[in-house]
Amino acid sequence: MAQPLQLDAEARDRQSGHEPTARRRVIRDRLIALVLAAATLVAIVVVTPSTPPIPTLLSATGSGPGHLAAGSPAALPARILIADRGNNRLVVITPRGQVAWSTKTLAPTDVYFGPYKSSIAVTQRGAFVVLTLSVASGALQYVYGQPGQPGAGNNRLRNPQSAHLIANGRLVVADEANCRVLLLAPPSTRPAKVLGQAGDCVHDPPSRLSYPDAIFPTRGGKFVVTESTGWIDLLTKGFSLFRALPLQRFSDPFDANEYAAGKLIVTSHSYVGAVEELSTTGTVLWRYGPASGPGRLRDPSLAQGLPNGDVLVCDSGNDRILVIDPQTKAIVWQYGHTGVAGSRPGYLDSPDSAVLAQSS
Repeated sequence: MAQPLQLDAEARDRQSGHEPTARRRVIRDRLIALVLAAATLVAIVVVTPSTPPIPTLLSATGSGPGHLAAGSPAALPARILIADRGNNRLVVITPRGQVAWSTKTLAPTDVYFGPYKSSIAVTQRGAFVVLTLSVASGALQYVYGQPGQPGAGNNRLRNPQSAHLIANGRLVVADEANCRVLLLAPPSTRPAKVLGQAGDCVHDPPSRLSYPDAIFPTRGGKFVVTESTGWIDLLTKGFSLFRALPLQRFSDPFDANEYAAGKLIVTSHSYVGAVEELSTTGTVLWRYGPASGPGRLRDPSLAQGLPNGDVLVCDSGNDRILVIDPQTKAIVWQYGHTGVAGSRPGYLDSPDSAVLAQSS
């Protein structure tokens, strides 16, 4: 087991010359919370009565002109579902850049399909809530957390960053500011398992965690946890530690996930940002992180491998979604105007996640 590493934000500050990541997040999240705490309980309901039913998410093909960046071919194999946080919506974009489906939701930071795409899990970080929705009916299935009321007890979260449904109907949540990972068993609001201890933000997995940004299930039923202070933790099905991989070259790693057997992909959520593919032993296999030019990333929040080997990147700080050819390191598809936020077709505002949306 890796030796405990005490979080020392001031030391990292002196070394890097930048304001500590954790401090920046606290300031940002407090501002967000002040706004979102004023929302009513109704705000956690994602689908409004006038919203088209969620099945169109999987079936709509889009129509009319596309709105891709100039020179973008239709490089995606399927539609993508985006958590468009700044626009308070979930939106589906076709490979041609058409808006196929959208629905309003309060500042979604992440949205992911559960097994068999029967449900989606939505994280509302600034509202301290995660919820699940039925894909068949659009009905709200489960809510964990109290809007605008952060905490560490039962049915309380503090800046949750990601949530995933797993095969047994349970939900795993990265409760980042509480330095915990929760295993939830709907409909109960009492966690079935807790990794980490609220307020004890130290790298010593699985008993203590240092600001876990994400937990992703793997194809084999295991788990990948990203600690934003610079670690990827590989956990067994029973949540025991298998291996901890240091990422000292990343100031703020985000959303490490398995894209193939024995292979991981992770982003450096910073400016200038980067994406790395690495083996489960820590060997870097591929890296993308231009220091300048149109390919430069700003606070990328998620990268995932596509079936054809290309890489789908959520370039959140640049208000765009990219597909990158790993061989040429060229951007071969882009939706969104670089660094220009907006809500009209062709525009995004701080998109935090993007995943393939297809019926099979």
